[in-house]
Amino acid sequence: MKKLLLYTIIAMVSLTGFTQNIDLVDGSKGTDTIHNTIFELSNVYPNPANTEANFDFTLNASISKAQINIYNLLGSKIKTYVLNENEGTLTANTSDLNEGIYFYSLVIDNESKLTQKLIIKH
Repeated sequence: MKKLLLYTIIAMVSLTGFTQNIDLVDGSKGTDTIHNTIFELSNVYPNPANTEANFDFTLNASISKAQINIYNLLGSKIKTYVLNENEGTLTANTSDLNEGIYFYSLVIDNESKLTQKLIIKH
């Protein structure tokens, strides 16, 4: 499936003494000021999801703890998936979620780095 590049957003965020660039293009990538990749996370697919949702990810080896959390519209955390590898695809079971809008966050070392929308439709 071909993906179209519709827009690029570059956000500069100052975090504890260094600047982090977050490129939201066809997925997301965080880099530090030396341009070492900290993480890459694809957009969730399929979206809307039915019984499962997939996240492709790459994490820098220096990351000690990473997870993807799924939240309902009220902000309550309803699922947590620990990322035990530095690279791969997480397949999240969504068959037990009600239809609707959810949000997922990539959390690295107890700090939320990225939050995006996930739609469930059965």
